[in-house]
Amino acid sequence: MNVGIYWVLEIINDLGSLLTVGSSALDAVVQVRILPPQQWNMNKYQEKIKKFTEDRNWNQFHNPKDLLLGIVEEVGEFRNIIKWEQDPEKIKGIMMKNIDEVKDNIGDIFWFLSLLANSCDIDIDSAIKEVIGENEKRFPIDKTKNKHTNIKMGGHDGKY
Repeated sequence: MNVGIYWVLEIINDLGSLLTVGSSALDAVVQVRILPPQQWNMNKYQEKIKKFTEDRNWNQFHNPKDLLLGIVEEVGEFRNIIKWEQDPEKIKGIMMKNIDEVKDNIGDIFWFLSLLANSCDIDIDSAIKEVIGENEKRFPIDKTKNKHTNIKMGGHDGKY
């Protein structure tokens, strides 16, 4: 993930949830719209997920460890779509051929992330705004544009 660049991505299907990720192969899978921070609203879905689980009394089954493992499981399922392929163009093509599965995995990852945030009383919108602000300082455009951020290989990371 290129942490120097952040996009708010709108998922193509009717999930409508907003995710924040770096520039990657996902670019081919989603429609990209850069939204001003006041229009970010992942919390709307976080709140719906909270109500859904409360209505079913499922919070009794949730703990941070298992929610993290749920995220890992979903990421693993996502990876299986493109496992072993190295060519970025082929990866994009495979993801487009499997777009319904890709959307499902992204939705499931956000679902578990929302459950984890809810269990820790973390407002996702506030958390991501803080991270974006920190990364804007850590990775200024003039030092990171078109460059990796691995400081062990000559990249820039203002944190160190």
